Amino acid sequence: MATKIFVNLPVRDLKTTELVINLKHDGKPEQFKLMPSADTGDPAGKSSRFTLKDADLVAHIEDADADAKMSVTINGKPYSGAIQHSHDHDNEK
Repeated sequence: MATKIFVNLPVRDLKTTELVINLKHDGKPEQFKLMPSADTGDPAGKSSRFTLKDADLVAHIEDADADAKMSVTINGKPYSGAIQHSHDHDNEK
């Protein structure tokens, strides 16, 4: 079973320190903070990929009843949106 979440943003020149996933499961809200994990091609000191090792988050994201949203501030501008889970697990290690 997977224990790590990867979120890849389609922008390389990011000035942000974390990405937040707000998840409602079993009627309770919970918040998870993913930290930068530089991807190949990211400029020094910046990251387009964020990760968190948390088996509970993985299990809840895969639950059909989970309501998950992410929020991130990029270069001073806030963004948020629903999370679409994908089973592309090529990055698991």
